[in-house]
Amino acid sequence: MRVVRCTSLARTAICLTAFFFSALPARAQASLQVPLEFDFLTPGARSLALGSAFAGLADDATAAFTNPAGLTQLFGPEVSFELRYRRNETPFLAAGRLSGTPTGRGVDVTSGPTYGLGIDNNTGISFVSFVYPRQKWAIAGFRHELVRLSEEFEDQGVFQRDQFGDLRELALQAHRNISITAYGGSAAFQLAKTVTIGGGLIGYGFNLDSRFSRYSFPDFYAAPIFDSSFERGRSLQTGDDIGIGGSIGLLWSAHPKVRIGAVARLGPSFDFDYTEGDVNAQVHRAGKFQVPNSYTVGLMVRPKEAISITSDYVRVQYKDLKDNYIDVQAGPNRVNSFTIDDANEFHLGLQYAFTQARVTPIVRVGTWFDPAHSINYVPSGQSAVEDERFSAYLRPRDGEWHYTFGGGVTISKLEVNGAADFADSRRFASVSAVFRF
Repeated sequence: MRVVRCTSLARTAICLTAFFFSALPARAQASLQVPLEFDFLTPGARSLALGSAFAGLADDATAAFTNPAGLTQLFGPEVSFELRYRRNETPFLAAGRLSGTPTGRGVDVTSGPTYGLGIDNNTGISFVSFVYPRQKWAIAGFRHELVRLSEEFEDQGVFQRDQFGDLRELALQAHRNISITAYGGSAAFQLAKTVTIGGGLIGYGFNLDSRFSRYSFPDFYAAPIFDSSFERGRSLQTGDDIGIGGSIGLLWSAHPKVRIGAVARLGPSFDFDYTEGDVNAQVHRAGKFQVPNSYTVGLMVRPKEAISITSDYVRVQYKDLKDNYIDVQAGPNRVNSFTIDDANEFHLGLQYAFTQARVTPIVRVGTWFDPAHSINYVPSGQSAVEDERFSAYLRPRDGEWHYTFGGGVTISKLEVNGAADFADSRRFASVSAVFRF
């Protein structure tokens, strides 16, 4: 929704027409202004320190999720858990004037868009597993926190100008909470001396609770008041559902010092409810949230006993989010204006073990490239004002490099590892432990 500031009484009727005509489409897409970005990183501190390049190594309990074919490499039962910290920074359009000259009145003082930064911090037990291996087969059970995201921000309403005068988007207050947790079982079987296959059946719990509210102003140029008496429209997304997914993995020892892994992971689909409109005239739609499928090919090379080099290529089908989840928010007339690209991720890691030491400490470093996979806006040409606004909301973002490091030590039957992952907009830290018996 936008507010139109008429420059003369003669244009009042035209301005009112523009106001009501543009109200619903702009409000219906309010939730797309907060790009939904999350990372499908593999669990475990060892994997994180190696740049999440683990499909070809897959030699601990996290293989239950990462590549179940690797479970047969374990020599005895083991229990594993991970504590992971995540920090995610998401830029959002907070204020400014996108077109026309600032008047200097009230909050209309900045030429061009002004962006804020939404920060989500969370820490929790992200992975727990139990593995029971035998000579040629293994089974495992696990819990993995795939996504946990909490975001909120306030947009004071950007100013624009068209042929009728000054315009102002209604202020927006938003919050979104989403969590996806996996509970699964995996099994692996050694087909031949050099080839192992594995698979997993995974049940996912999904919870979505989001609210995007629009507020008017006490005066056209005044700061917004986020109070129920000024609320004019809202969009709600709610979901509490269970979905089924799975994985298929392969591990091939192509050479005594070379191992190749491959994994296909199929994501679940969840139902959610979406309502939007004026506070007293909400329109209901049903949607689906499809967790993107991913496909991984990994390589592990061990040039020396103490050195391991790992690399993964991962294809994440973020376009799976386009149908229903993005489209239901865009509305039927703008489904082609919002897109999201699939991602090609490249991961690389290096591990060195101090084999001469009594407790065998290990150090690890890695890197990986996370390409841009936020929602893109394609100008429709239907409205120059909306094209300008949504181009600012969803400005193109570049991919970014992550740099990782960590280490671990094994003392008797206990292995403890720590790791960190740094990038411009994301941070991860992890501590994990494995107990073998």
